[in-house]
Amino acid sequence: MKTVRTTITLSQDLHTQLRHQATKLKISLSELVSKRLNNQPLIKGELSLQERLQRDMKLMDTISRAGVSIDSVKTLREERDIS
Repeated sequence: MKTVRTTITLSQDLHTQLRHQATKLKISLSELVSKRLNNQPLIKGELSLQERLQRDMKLMDTISRAGVSIDSVKTLREERDIS
């Protein structure tokens, strides 16, 4: 894949967070930013955003076919409030 070198401006806090995350994952800052922008998994074996959405939609379809009633909005709000 052909790459292009570019310059971006980040807040110092964001740069520090990204640099620490890249170090923890043992990848370059450039690779981390590229993967994040392309919604690619950061860790080998991790699902991409698209793959996670497909998996979750398949699960919801299976649940609905089984006749189980779920209030998705309520569930999402509860999950959000726990975090």
